Formats: sequence, C-alpha cells, structure tokens
Amino acid sequence: GVRCAETWLKGSSLPLWWALAQNRKRHRPGDFQEAFEAGFLLRLQQTLLNLREATTSRPASFDA
Repeated sequence: GVRCAETWLKGSSLPLWWALAQNRKRHRPGDFQEAFEAGFLLRLQQTLLNLREATTSRPASFDA
C-alpha cells in the first residue's frame, strides 16, 4: 500500500480513488486487503501532515 501511494504521489495521472481501488484488488480479501489499505492511507496521511507542518513552520516573508 505504501509503495502504491508513493507511486501516486510522484505524479500519477490516475485519480487517487482509482489507484486505491484497482490496486487493492491485487490482494486477497481480509487481512491482506486491510494491510494494503492501511499502508496506502498511512502514507497519504504522513505526506499531508508533512506538507501542513512545512507550511505552518515556514517563516513569513515580507517584501520590502
């Protein structure tokens, strides 16, 4: 799941939901699909949190 999310984050032209839906089909139902989904969503969450942190911790710039 993590690798799939990273591939999508690098600039896939596919919609996010499509990447998740199509790739989860490659895993057997049950724990395997849940692990894939958890990894996929965890990687997206980490990226979003890192972006938010970078935005809020960036010093304000003022044009003189």
